[in-house]
Amino acid sequence: AVENDMNLGAFWEEYRSKNRLQHGIAVGLLLIGVPGILFALFSFGIGEKFVGVIALALTSGMVVTGVRLIRGNIVELYQGGVTVARRQEKITLPWDEIKAIYFEKVREMEGFTPSVRDRVTTDLRLIRKDGVEVRITEPGASQIFRQAVEATLTRLLEETRRDLSERGKVDFGPVAISRQGLIYQPPLSSPSTRKTEAWSPLMAAGFHDGTLCINLGNEQLEYQTSEIPNLEVFLRVLQEDYSVTPI
Repeated sequence: AVENDMNLGAFWEEYRSKNRLQHGIAVGLLLIGVPGILFALFSFGIGEKFVGVIALALTSGMVVTGVRLIRGNIVELYQGGVTVARRQEKITLPWDEIKAIYFEKVREMEGFTPSVRDRVTTDLRLIRKDGVEVRITEPGASQIFRQAVEATLTRLLEETRRDLSERGKVDFGPVAISRQGLIYQPPLSSPSTRKTEAWSPLMAAGFHDGTLCINLGNEQLEYQTSEIPNLEVFLRVLQEDYSVTPI
């Protein structure tokens, strides 16, 4: 427990440092951008007008970027959960009150095709049992995702298995686990269209780069991880309870 506390503290100090840097950049962009816009609006000569148009384009981008950085959520981790301050409200999500975790890998491409230079970030959504939802996208979301999964996995697995025993089915967005087999929405079909594939040793499942892949043996299914609540729970139940092979 002490080691976990030290790891959490070290991560959080690094996260706060990144957060302070982000807000410092935002303030700097605003300090440069606002005077630049004023210069552009009150330029009169032809030469000044030309420079003003360029300044307006550049500094407007700076102001927009600065505002977006400053309006980002302020996230605080504590041992029992996470708090998110957004606008003028502060939302607390204790780990034992979280019912769903969604995540998505977002690729920011430098060109028109993916490359090794692209930056991949995590878009995280946490949903509380009463329906309150927060989205975390700023630097550190991937670490917070790992903390959330580690803190909730045992409880959510127990709840999922209990629901399976009592109701015979548990939904995970476009797919569901049932005693009879995997229930799924076929690609390019309406959400109301569902098929069932009986459990088989040939079935395999896993995720890579933001995509959940399920191999049924005669069909390959792919879903965005942002569609699947509690993806880690879903895969654990498939592999541990129904002998689905990990990909």
